[in-house]
This record gives sequence, C-alpha cells and structure tokens, in this order.
Amino acid sequence: MDKLDELALLIAILDEGTLIAAAHKTGRSPASVTHILNEMETRIGVRLIERTTRKLAPTEAGRRLADSGRRILSDYDESLHEAMGQAVSPTGLLRVSAPLMFGRRHLAPIATRYLDMYPQVSIELLLSNEMVDLIDHKIDVALRIGALNDSRLTVRQIGEVRRIIVASPDYLSKHGLPTNPDSLAQHTLVMMSIRGEVQPWNLTAQAHSRFVVNQAETMIDAAISGIGLARPLSYQVIDEIKSGKLVRVLSQFEPAPIPVSLVFTSRKHIPMRTRAFLDIAVGALKQVEGIQYS
Repeated sequence: MDKLDELALLIAILDEGTLIAAAHKTGRSPASVTHILNEMETRIGVRLIERTTRKLAPTEAGRRLADSGRRILSDYDESLHEAMGQAVSPTGLLRVSAPLMFGRRHLAPIATRYLDMYPQVSIELLLSNEMVDLIDHKIDVALRIGALNDSRLTVRQIGEVRRIIVASPDYLSKHGLPTNPDSLAQHTLVMMSIRGEVQPWNLTAQAHSRFVVNQAETMIDAAISGIGLARPLSYQVIDEIKSGKLVRVLSQFEPAPIPVSLVFTSRKHIPMRTRAFLDIAVGALKQVEGIQYS
C-alpha cells in the first residue's frame, strides 16, 4: 500500500473515531482497515492506536505520526498543484516560535493579519524564552534574537537590537547619572534571571542588585518605578524612552549589536504557507521601532 495512503488512513481513523467509520470514509472494508493498521504497527514497531471494545485512542506515537502526516499530505497536495501550474492558496497548520515579549508585541499582530489573508491556514504561535529545536518541536518558522549556530537552519536576518541601560528620570535625579561602567557600583540594578541563573551585565564586578526578576516586562516596570537601573533590549523600551518614562544611559559603552532573524529548516521545497508568512513577516518587522535594519 502507498505510504501516503497509509497516513491518510491513520488520520481518518483518528478523525472518525472508529474503524468502521474510517472504512466508510476511505472506501474500504473494516477488515481491510484493521489489516492495514496492524501492518503499519508491525513495520514501525510501535502501537499507534489503542483499541478497546468501546473506543479507539491514539498512543503518543500515533498522535505524533498523525500530526506529521497531516502536514506531509498538505505539502504533497500543494506541490502537485504547483507542478501542474494551478493557482493554489496556502493551506494547513503553521507553527511559529518567538521570544515571549517580542512575540506578543510584534509576531501576534503579524499572525492575525496572515490569518485574515489566508483563511485555509491555521497558526500555532508558541511564545517562550526557551530556545526550542525547530526540528524536534516541528516548528516551521522561529524568530531568534542572538547568534545562530545551527547549520540546519536557513536564516533571514531582519536587523539588530542592542542591550541598553535605562533608568527613570526620578531615579537619576536622586542617585545621579552613571558616567562609566565602574560607576555602576554606586547604583542599584534590576537584573534578570534565566532558569534560576542571574544574568551578569559583564560591565563591572561591583554591581549591586536589590531586585531580580525572570520576566522582561517586570524588569522594565521596576525601572520605571525608580527602583534602579535596568538592562533591556532596545526594542523592549522604545516607547518608554520616547515618552520620557526611561532615559538611556552609558550608550557609549554598549556591547556589539545582537542579530534579529527569522529562521526555518533548510529544505528544497518550502511549503507555500511558510513562504507566504516569511514574506509578510519580513516586511512587517522592518517597521518595528527599536530594530536597526540590515
């Protein structure tokens, strides 16, 4: 039996909920469906569907295979239409990953605009400051801030951001303006922790922190309230600097800029839904204030 037909049958079983209903949907006999499913499980070496007298339920392996199968079949249909020169719109599920704050502010609006343009596509937007593996987590597109070392990925660099130091006008009026990195020893810092590890500023060994948080927006709020100096990424505080809530200091001592990129797994055939999203996202992200463009 053709492997694509096997995937389609597995998906039909999960969607319909019974072997009889899947047989009816695919034009086969219930005995044939049972035989094909048994052969798949024997060849793969894992159970795909748990069968009881009352219901069917996918195993974890069966669920993962079905999820991958839906994407494979969608890509296959799309490729056939393209090969025949037929106009085709993006379809299927697009999984996008981004850092929490950047994704909420900038990628979520892009995703909703994309969904309005392409009604046959669904998006799963995964926001996390953890660096997820695109292949292991079946991510189509990821927004990355930082150096990239994975040669399996194709990169579209959007621009660059900087790690900057900011404080509220009230804090600076009370404690003075820092003039060099060594002067930070006389100030209070609001610092970030990642997975329980406080992230050093690498500017001075004498810095004192009275407040450590694990979320960038909380760090920024603390700086606005006047607790101390904070060190966000430039895009995170562009509005606060423009409004005067925060003041950028020690800009002459800022480290090298950090690349902002869209990445996706390298392969010859990129699904149309991925290509369409990249085209929209690249253009939209170039309008984001706080990013210096490449």
